[in-house]
Amino acid sequence: MTIESGNDYAAISVVAMDDKPLSQSEKILVQVGTVVRPKGWATRPAQRKADGKTYDGQEIVNTGSMPWQAVAADATLTIRNAHLHKATPLDTAGFPLNETPGTKAAGGFQVKVPQTGMYMVLE
Repeated sequence: MTIESGNDYAAISVVAMDDKPLSQSEKILVQVGTVVRPKGWATRPAQRKADGKTYDGQEIVNTGSMPWQAVAADATLTIRNAHLHKATPLDTAGFPLNETPGTKAAGGFQVKVPQTGMYMVLE
């Protein structure tokens, strides 16, 4: 499995749903998480001194308000599994959305993660 991401931060989990290794699984769940913050969240560069040392960091100047906003996912998955042929994003309740096109790639399957997708099933 290869994961290529343009995000500064992304947590991506890939799990077989049929008790087979990822290379042989016929149903795989992909979960993607990026930075999520309230609308209007803002920081600025700041320095703090402690124990005679100066530390560079960020100071929160606005904690924001609803709604929460997620950074768009920017990732491509390539998995060496000849059984896979389609990718179906799921909404946050687990219901299927429109199929996402994938391609055959070097004995496997490649798919771009939808920007707004948190969950996707590969079959």
